[in-house]
Amino acid sequence: MAGRLSLLSKIGCIISSCLLVGSCTQSALELPADYGSINSKPLDASMFENADLQLVCSQIDEERNALKNQRVAIRNNIVTSRSGDQIVGYIASVAFPPLWLAVDNQSGQKSQVRSVEHRLDTLGQLTRFKSCLQESQSVDPGSAFERELNELSMLQKQGSISQEEYAVLRLGAFKKHYPEGF
Repeated sequence: MAGRLSLLSKIGCIISSCLLVGSCTQSALELPADYGSINSKPLDASMFENADLQLVCSQIDEERNALKNQRVAIRNNIVTSRSGDQIVGYIASVAFPPLWLAVDNQSGQKSQVRSVEHRLDTLGQLTRFKSCLQESQSVDPGSAFERELNELSMLQKQGSISQEEYAVLRLGAFKKHYPEGF
């Protein structure tokens, strides 16, 4: 009898562990529809709201830049609180499992990032629909980035900023001009 109880408790622990791990996962985000490849369906005005159709190319670019900055700010907030949540998670898994309830899974901020991404997809499609690509690509973002890096390099060579300050400011320039990475 004791052997059966021990076996049942082991099976119960394994099932509980599997359920706990399974509950922590989430499905991948849905990819936007394909409107950019050769075999994709063409964009038409019925795919956009009237307010979006009223936007001119410069307004689309401004909104896109604001959304990218908002996305970076939200992601920075998530990263900032991540280490504290990890510490709470470690303590909870070792010492006191109910402490897991104190871990903030950032679901509100993650849903904000998803809505920003969705809006950026819509603006990208609107840019293609309105043929704004030439206008939005007329400003070379690399030139502003290169100027900023050259300025930082010059300030460091002059001794105005230290090597550590240079490294921090250089990383900030990368994040500012290329928030999605390379």
